[in-house]
Amino acid sequence: MLAKVGADLYRLWFECEKLHIRCTEKKLSNIDIQMVDTIVFGDVDIDAFTLLEKLFSDPKGALTIVDTIKDEGEDWNKFAGMLYWSLKISLFIVDVYTHGVHDSKEIAAQI
Repeated sequence: MLAKVGADLYRLWFECEKLHIRCTEKKLSNIDIQMVDTIVFGDVDIDAFTLLEKLFSDPKGALTIVDTIKDEGEDWNKFAGMLYWSLKISLFIVDVYTHGVHDSKEIAAQI
């Protein structure tokens, strides 16, 4: 699990909590490698915002990022979640800006 998650204690706690919830719901007393591989997200070095930016400015660069994710065996669910989150935040920023909020501190406070 440490090899997959890394040494960040917050992430370790979060991933252990997910395993705990799964065991509680399924009434399981043991955690095996298959459960860790299914439930626990690996550490993704590629920033979803970078991919989002490349999707609109450099499609070939975006494909390179996707290939890197695939080649490194990263967890697609986690990366898709990160991409969704970055897209959602970006759209929210655009929405707030078009409604007249132009101060970056105010936009950050609303987010």
